[in-house]
Amino acid sequence: MNFEENGSITVIAGEDRMMILRIVDKLTQEPFDLTAASAINARFKNADQTVLIKNLTAGVAIVSAPAGKISVSLSATETALLNVR
Repeated sequence: MNFEENGSITVIAGEDRMMILRIVDKLTQEPFDLTAASAINARFKNADQTVLIKNLTAGVAIVSAPAGKISVSLSATETALLNVR
């Protein structure tokens, strides 16, 4: 499943950032139940074209499984390396 953000998230390079995201079914727009989730990856492109991957053991946490809510945390070091638009 791919996650598509409908709004915008501001990340300031060089600052810690924690985001709460809601994952929804692309067709129904209903929350995607994460109760049985064993792996969740969040990917971010770095300025050098490498990819930062956060997962359930490093930076991603399930906030509310039935509501499809997760948190993704990035350190100041990680945000400093992100590709900015």
